[in-house]
This record gives sequence, C-alpha cells and structure tokens, in this order.
Amino acid sequence: MAAGRDERTAVVLSVGEELLAGDIRDTNREEVAAALRELGFDVRGLRTVGDGAEEIAEAVTAAAARASVVILTGGLGPTEDDRTRHGLARAASDELVFDEEELGRIADLFARVGRAMSESNRVQAYRPSRARWIENRHGTAAGLRAEVAGALVVALPGPPFEMRPMLAEVLLEDVVGRFGPGAAPPRVKVRAHGLSESIVGERVREFMGEGADPRVGITVSGGILTVTATSHAADRASAERAVEAVGRTVAERLGPNVYGRGDVTLEEATVASLRRAGMTCATAESCTGGLVASLLTRVPGSSDVFLEGCVTYSNAAKSARLGVPAETIERHGAVSEEVARAMAEGIVRTSGASVGVSLTGVAGPGGGTAEKPVGLVWLGLRVDGVTHARRIVLPGDRETVQLRAARAALDLVRRGASGTLGVR
Repeated sequence: MAAGRDERTAVVLSVGEELLAGDIRDTNREEVAAALRELGFDVRGLRTVGDGAEEIAEAVTAAAARASVVILTGGLGPTEDDRTRHGLARAASDELVFDEEELGRIADLFARVGRAMSESNRVQAYRPSRARWIENRHGTAAGLRAEVAGALVVALPGPPFEMRPMLAEVLLEDVVGRFGPGAAPPRVKVRAHGLSESIVGERVREFMGEGADPRVGITVSGGILTVTATSHAADRASAERAVEAVGRTVAERLGPNVYGRGDVTLEEATVASLRRAGMTCATAESCTGGLVASLLTRVPGSSDVFLEGCVTYSNAAKSARLGVPAETIERHGAVSEEVARAMAEGIVRTSGASVGVSLTGVAGPGGGTAEKPVGLVWLGLRVDGVTHARRIVLPGDRETVQLRAARAALDLVRRGASGTLGVR
C-alpha cells in the first residue's frame, strides 16, 4: 500500500472523449461511487479522462497513489479509440499479451447470435500479462483486474447493462474478498419538493457547520431537494440514533413539502398518497406532452390509481377532448389560469377519476412574451369537487422546464390526495 493511503479509499475513472465533450451523461461513475460508499469506502475522486493511452495511464497512476481501489469504466471496445487496456498496461509497467482462449469466447458469442466476428474484435483478447479477466456475459468486452502500486485496479466496459453485473461480481469477489465487508456511515435522506435550497439551508443551519456530527448536506436537482444527514461517530449505534433524530427534525421543519425518505421518488410518493386516500387520478397535459403520465406509469402497481392521461397540445384538442370552451381560450389564452382549471375539470368529468391534474405553459425556447414568459406554467387540480390553480415560473431549457413542471404537478396531486394543499 502506498504511504499515506487509507485502506478503504477509492477513485472512479470514466474513459471517453464523448464524456468530456458532454455528448452523453456519465451515469456509470455515479453508480460505481454509490456502490463503493455502501461498502464503507471513502470515494476520493470522480474523474473523466480522454481516450489517449498515456492520459489513461497517468490517471490510473495518480489514482493508485491516493486510493486502494481504482475502478475504470469505458474504453474496452474493439475500435481504435478504445485504449483502456493499453493505458492500464503502461500504468502497471506491464506488456499486452494475446489470449487465444479469450478470443474463442468472443468468437463463440458472435456465433450464438448468428453474426460474423469482425477482425477488429481481436484487440479485445489482449490484456496486460499480469492482469486477470472479468467475464462479461452480455457483451464482447471482458473486464480486467490488475495491480498498480499496491492498489486494486479494475477496468469495466462502458455500456451500463454490461457494467452493472460485472461491478456486482467485482465488489463481492475482489473488493469484499480483499478488504472485508464494510458499511457506509449511517445516514438519513429526507426528500422534499417546492422549497428553495436557501430556505432549507436557513432552517437546518445548525447541522451544516464544519465540525457538526451528524452533518447535513443539501442537493437540488430538477426541483427535488434532498437533505442528507451523515454521522461518522465511532459508535455505530449512537451514530444511527443521531442521524434518525436529525432526520426527524429536518422533516418537521420542512413540513408537508417532505414527500419521503431514502431513495423514494416523487412519483412513487404520489402513487402511495393516492392509494392511501383510496383515490384515482387522470392527467390532462399540454406543455409537458404526457410526461406526468409517463412518470406515474413508471411506478409498479400504478394501475391501481392511475386511470388515463390525455395530451391536448392544440387549442382544438383542449376543446374537443376536455370540453374547454373555445371562448375561454380566445379570451384568456391557452396558457392561463382559466384554461388550466377547465382542463382539470374536463379530465375528471371524462375519466371519472377522483383527482384530475392539468398543465398548460410556455416550455420554450420561443413563444414567450412579457406577460407570459418562457417557463410560465399554470397547473390545475380538481379534487373533492373543488378546483385549484397554481402559477409557477420555471428556469432552464425546454427539457428542464417540462421535467420541473411535471414534478410540480405530481406534488400537487400528492398534496391534494393527502389533504395538505393549503398547509405551508
């Protein structure tokens, strides 16, 4: 082990010019880091590097100097820009050797699916001489296990459906086998919607000091706010009690804006709220194009409470499908409180649902005016025979506005079903 390096430390490296360019989102490193933290590892770095062998070698060498486990994803394919194996060999002061047995496995995989193997796939049978293979049951790119400066270095393929099962095997066999079982420090996550980060920060300020334990951190993404309390106290039982107490305090201070704990999603909380109330829901969407319905139907068992969704993008559709009077649209405009109310009432009337939610807005990037700017969304909710309306103005590009609007609608349904609409 390198001097000054703690045993349960890790660095995650992602390989690929397309990641550096921002062409695709790197979800692998988030998953790998989370899995390592669950085993009690302190993840010291998340880094993205390009496709150059020397660049990869330098990144691996630097990571191995500060962490006991280094996990790379990407760069194990058959094309010219896949150079992770070359970089790993350089970092380990090793040479690449050709493995006929591995080539046979790759050829068998192609044969099973009735395709001819390309000559370029031969490169995937090369490995550093002292490295060991990690079987890939879902693709041609086998992973690699190697040692660099006393650190365990693991290279996995980039496609997530290939990477995930291989990561599980590596964590169980290599990481736990070498470092023993471990657990993440006790923590509690409280999830909320509809509050700004600054307001929440003010309400939980005393838990955010540098020396606080448990210590609270706040993250915001797409309108979802997560408050995480973590304790590093030596006595685990005491640490668990402490984070639970802080979690309860945080939830009390955030009130009905809290929709759940842990990794629960807002759509899951909304479905659960409807189920507890014995209610059903239907959606009428314009600017979100069916996204609210899509989020709801991602939840297993949502058919118990979700009846139907209607995308009425044009003014004519709003009138024909939901019965919104044409004169209402003409007088107030499609993006208005009056139309949102009429849409919510129309979807309840036509579907027979207990709760109807509607959205109409300006998602952008064009179409905004001084009176109705880009990001303006009107939401309607019909519940218990009463119609409510909410006006929100959301920042961001078109996709961000749509997602945040859809989540605002979900939260409106959740609160309508739980009877907390008017509670602050």
